[in-house]
Amino acid sequence: MRQLHKKLGIYVHIPFCAKPCGYCRFYKKIPSAGDIDAFIALVAREAQCLKNSFHIPQPDTMFWGGGTPSILSPSQISRLAEILGNFGLLPSEEWTVEISPSTTTKQKLEALKAAGVSRVSLGVQSFSAETLAALGRGHTLEQTLSAIDLAQSAGFKHFSIDLIFGAKGQTLRQFESDMLAAAAT
Repeated sequence: MRQLHKKLGIYVHIPFCAKPCGYCRFYKKIPSAGDIDAFIALVAREAQCLKNSFHIPQPDTMFWGGGTPSILSPSQISRLAEILGNFGLLPSEEWTVEISPSTTTKQKLEALKAAGVSRVSLGVQSFSAETLAALGRGHTLEQTLSAIDLAQSAGFKHFSIDLIFGAKGQTLRQFESDMLAAAAT
């Protein structure tokens, strides 16, 4: 079979959220005690199976999405990264992890940075309290601004911000305001 692409990207789905949003259609759940550790153990078994069954080259990129990857504790972040690294599955070029303002801490960002993450993608969705409420988001504007500051102070030179357009009751003017606020960060 002819190789279609010369680069490999890996997506790791972290299926846990502290407060699932109604608009999100990705599989997720509020974790009960032990769920995250059981998930990490399953990832280890799957990585072992993949490496035993296929020749998988080191990926160029990796993206941890969800759910909410930042729901993991610093030690869980480190353990998951170590497992993937043990199987040669850490990326050589770009590694992005989604984070939520409501679950972002200095310690989690430091663990991500120490693991080799090069970019965080902040699930802001809106800088408007009204839009955040309409979306059922579990964070405030203050948490958003704090998460941005924490990401910068943790040494992330690259980060992205997710915004939503078309939320219930959101006007074009409100979205334009969100875009200007995002550009100012």
